[in-house]
Amino acid sequence: MEKDNRLLAILSYIHSNESPKSAKEISSTLHIPLSTVYRTIRTLKDWGFITDAHKTDGFVSGPTSYSASLQFQRYSMMSNAFSTFLKLLVSETKETAAIIVPTPHHTLCVALEESPSLLKCSFSLGSKQSLTKGASAKTILAFQDKETTQLLLKQFALDKNLSFQEELAHIKTNGYGISIGEIDTDVWGVSFPIFKKSELLAVLTTMAPYYRAQMHAHQLISATQKQATHINDFLSHSY
Repeated sequence: MEKDNRLLAILSYIHSNESPKSAKEISSTLHIPLSTVYRTIRTLKDWGFITDAHKTDGFVSGPTSYSASLQFQRYSMMSNAFSTFLKLLVSETKETAAIIVPTPHHTLCVALEESPSLLKCSFSLGSKQSLTKGASAKTILAFQDKETTQLLLKQFALDKNLSFQEELAHIKTNGYGISIGEIDTDVWGVSFPIFKKSELLAVLTTMAPYYRAQMHAHQLISATQKQATHINDFLSHSY
């Protein structure tokens, strides 16, 4: 792994975990020599991207990263321009809608419009979820470039799991992914890909309790597809 990639891999790994990570954990997980990890951590700390965790051994996101997060929330297209489409989707379906993006280790919810009806799920603004479970993650894997997906499948020991790869192929053929209870019990989800210049940018996901979704699945799929098309059209005229 090249020097720059090592720095980004370490930074991404620290950002993507809920709890502090020690140098030894980083070294073991990313297969980077411990001495290199310590040198990189020193650089990242000097620039404020990470800092020492409070009352525990390890490192967490630093003030520079926090400032970047606030800037993203305030100015990012995904958390602002897309909100109109999310509101329209929720207005039509009365269910929760979100924009989910991939990171090297998790999926990340960057925009969310909540349902007026009750939904018990793990998704919230800024929440991180599995890269291999649920409609959002599997749709991301199905539509992003093959090389990235193959690397991730290998990372999660799924590169020889034929049934999983067949599921991804099925999602790509259909144009969207559906899951039931893979992240949260009895939560149904449907996801459509969002592209920027032919490359996967994110997915648009609608979530609902399964007991409601099974009665209106066709409507939820159709409404999500319609707003995903509008977002893709918007992006194609924005660049």
